[in-house]
Amino acid sequence: MKNPVYAKAVKTPYTFDESVRWIHAKGVSNFSLQMFRKTFTLDMLPERAVLLAMAANYAEIFINGKAAASLAVRSYVFDKAYEVYDITPYLKTGKNVVAVQNIDTGEDIRAGFALEIKADGAPVCVS
Repeated sequence: MKNPVYAKAVKTPYTFDESVRWIHAKGVSNFSLQMFRKTFTLDMLPERAVLLAMAANYAEIFINGKAAASLAVRSYVFDKAYEVYDITPYLKTGKNVVAVQNIDTGEDIRAGFALEIKADGAPVCVS
């Protein structure tokens, strides 16, 4: 199987919208795999779209069926570090699908992931 080519990292600073929340399944065991999916619609393609994402353990993010990002243990409730990727080429007009495979820690506090997609600076998809 061919290794995926992920979206290009962005060095421009961005911040999460205050509506973004951590997502994780309750009562799971350590290193269990969960899958999440969300759709959003774009009336027109943005000039620039970025994905902001962080994970407590490990997560892979797919946009419209293509691997867009791979996140490894970097974020804690007291020290939130996130990655920013240019996902403009992954998007299309109409319905878009974001899918996340998350390997959880099994902990109540430090678990799951958070993400946001901004199109031309405005949030279009948040966890």
